[in-house]
Amino acid sequence: MRAASSRVQAKGVSYEDKRKRILEIFHETKDVFQHKDVERLAKGKGVIMQAVKDVLQNLVDDGLVMCEKIGSSNYYWSFPATAAKAKAKMLDDLRAQSQALEAHDAQLDAALTEARASREETDERVQLTAELAQLEADVAAMEKELEAYRDCDPEVFKDTLRQVDECRAAVNRWTDNIYAVQGYVRDKFGYDTSTFNKSFEIPDDLDYV
Repeated sequence: MRAASSRVQAKGVSYEDKRKRILEIFHETKDVFQHKDVERLAKGKGVIMQAVKDVLQNLVDDGLVMCEKIGSSNYYWSFPATAAKAKAKMLDDLRAQSQALEAHDAQLDAALTEARASREETDERVQLTAELAQLEADVAAMEKELEAYRDCDPEVFKDTLRQVDECRAAVNRWTDNIYAVQGYVRDKFGYDTSTFNKSFEIPDDLDYV
């Protein structure tokens, strides 16, 4: 999905509101329209004509509005079931991403355990630290994406949030492991925490998510 922040917004109407208002045109009328018809009806919904083309194409890209070229004209339509199916697919994709993150976190846990057992400072540990930061960023991005679909099936959404919470817990366990390694290196080799963090490019503000 293209980011709404990069789009020009009419005063008082967010990009997401424009999407919802234009989608309402189709769901309320259950009719098929040409582009000029959508522009005319969108004006009555408070969406300026200049914004319609971009918003309508965004809805098509997300599978919420169907488009068919007949002759020289494009025809657009959308029914509630179409939007529900598209949102369900988005949630399935998010669940798959969550499962992939959990699997990746398990791999990182195993790699850290092996590194701690060997008690050797290696480049792999630096790489694992960087991957932890990326994992935290992925979880944050997923939570932001989920926020946009709170009007979907509540049971499906609740299940997705549960998986995100589990993923967050896994990240926090990994953070515990980083702290454990810091303590071990400090006690065993006399490294203070600041020196350790600088050596392995761990941010000083590393914390639980």
